[in-house]
Amino acid sequence: SLDQSKVGGAACLDRRVTMAVDGLADGAHLVTEWRIDERHSNIAATWVDLGAGADWPDEAQWAALRGADRLERGAPDQVVVAVDGRVTVTVDLPMPAFALLEIVPIPR
Repeated sequence: SLDQSKVGGAACLDRRVTMAVDGLADGAHLVTEWRIDERHSNIAATWVDLGAGADWPDEAQWAALRGADRLERGAPDQVVVAVDGRVTVTVDLPMPAFALLEIVPIPR
């Protein structure tokens, strides 16, 4: 955002993103959304929750930070059906955020 007062996030900057993917086999596919935002996959937020006041984490804090250092699911999995090799997936994203969509064919 050019408005630096909203750089940490603002509801007015939330967005709905629609993505079309071509080249898939026709049929059902499972879509898994992995997300990084304020509430998902955010190790910095974990550090703040742990106190963040010390110069260096202690062993328990390191363990908590290592446990938080992973991609989290942003939404429940969904099933989409490819027709003519194409699916369309819509994701609601807060600001700031990004998502990785994993699209896997479901065996028949």
